[in-house]
Amino acid sequence: MTKTLLMLVALTFAAACGDARESSNPRCAALCDPDGAAYEDQCSESSVGGCIAACEARLESASTLCGECLLEDAEFGEDGPIAVMCSTESCDFRGCMYPMGDAAAEQACHESEAREVDCDAEFRPVTDCATVCE
Repeated sequence: MTKTLLMLVALTFAAACGDARESSNPRCAALCDPDGAAYEDQCSESSVGGCIAACEARLESASTLCGECLLEDAEFGEDGPIAVMCSTESCDFRGCMYPMGDAAAEQACHESEAREVDCDAEFRPVTDCATVCE
């Protein structure tokens, strides 16, 4: 009995201290995917954690219909596209050169120059959902 009680307490504590980048809500997990950045960059752990916290806070006591409204058109990722400079023969991505039109070389450049970046979560204003979230 004592072993069972200790195991239950340990499992409860481990679950409460889970990874801040993981969400038990599948909608928040899908929205806050760390691969939301462009060109093979990856959103930072703190960005993902912030997105999940904001998403879960929005859905905490919301009905299903209200939650769907609050997450409608939500986005997570970098603010804008990354500039790639190209001439008629080649392109330069963060100092990595590849021949124009060579998709494999382009992908290799993007992967070799990938970095961890800060990403933002954007949600629609709560007031937009006032009628369904009463």
